[in-house]
Amino acid sequence: MMYSRGEYILFVDADGATHYSEIEGIYNNCRDLALKSGKNLGCVIGSRNLGVKTVTRNPIRKFLNWGMVTLVHLVLGSNIQDT
Repeated sequence: MMYSRGEYILFVDADGATHYSEIEGIYNNCRDLALKSGKNLGCVIGSRNLGVKTVTRNPIRKFLNWGMVTLVHLVLGSNIQDT
């Protein structure tokens, strides 16, 4: 990110959790925040967990997520759930 160029920089997880159709809404929110800031700066961070008690995932995705969390825990000794 430090060496990125451009007016807007998009960073998303590689697992495809954010559908490409959401990008326009993300862009609009960031642009609106940048205009309101007075310094033309804005940042948008999304989470499926905001305002929702449970997140629905298919069984394969749940298994892969469990495997990754376990691997990170074993290798790095970290209990972070979403690395």
